[in-house]
Amino acid sequence: MKTQRAALLIILLGTVLNAAANDCSSYGSMPRLNIALQDIISFPRDVANGTVLLETTVPLVYFYYNCVANHKYGIENHVGETKPGATTFPIRNTGLSWQIIYNNKPLPGYGAIGRGGYYSYDGEITFHLIKTGNISSNAEVPTGRYAFFTAGRISPLSIYVTSAPKVVTWSCETPDIKVHMGEHDLGIFEENGSYSPATRFDIKLNNCPAGIKKVTYQLIPSPTSPVSNAATGTVELNKNSSEARGIALQILDDQQQPLALNQVHIFNDYSTTGGNFSIPLAARFIRTVPTGKYGAHDTGMKAGTANAEVLFVMSYM
Repeated sequence: MKTQRAALLIILLGTVLNAAANDCSSYGSMPRLNIALQDIISFPRDVANGTVLLETTVPLVYFYYNCVANHKYGIENHVGETKPGATTFPIRNTGLSWQIIYNNKPLPGYGAIGRGGYYSYDGEITFHLIKTGNISSNAEVPTGRYAFFTAGRISPLSIYVTSAPKVVTWSCETPDIKVHMGEHDLGIFEENGSYSPATRFDIKLNNCPAGIKKVTYQLIPSPTSPVSNAATGTVELNKNSSEARGIALQILDDQQQPLALNQVHIFNDYSTTGGNFSIPLAARFIRTVPTGKYGAHDTGMKAGTANAEVLFVMSYM
């Protein structure tokens, strides 16, 4: 007689918890830190990322907690992403972030590691609003709950912004410009580098706000009029809307000198009091094909309409 054996498989299921996560405690109701911000903040549109746009100091409501072991702690951002240990917290997709300074140090994002012990906070904090990205024209700073300060699994403090500023970026109104270059006889373009008389025009800066300290500008070739020679301020004609061939458009400054493309130029006549201003420039046609035997009728030369587009980019500081 054979002995039958049965195998018994015992499956043990369980959960291992991080004991340290529950090793923080604080008693009483959660205090609320209310932060009221000013009505308006204004700044140059091109201010550098990392610039503090607003700073306000408020009393800190007292709170405490006690942890018996190492623990995670920090700010849990409720208006954007929280990165462990980060010291700035994004406000949705506004290009703005916020920060709290306590005892001359920024409070970190939740996930920073603290040692076991008793922690108490009082005195005052400083709230910063910081530019951390491109700020859209309709950016809004919200009110409401911004965060919990959390240690382990408890949150001994809530943080609210009770009034928020309107965001205003400094800039001037710069209307588009259409320059009528006039008619020019093909015969004036007898050799490479010969050019037409210059046509003057102004770039208008209207309703500029006070407080801007420096204005710079760049001329950028457009997709339809690519660069011919950046150093001499020359762009090709728009081949889709031009019949002429063998010539290009050249941009000049107010002294009739070529104005380099893709290069920052300073506007020196700007006043910090704001107002309306003009940047005087000029443009002319210039021959770009090599000189041959037949002057204006060399191979590659052709009369016809001649159109070009250039982008004008302003920066304010």
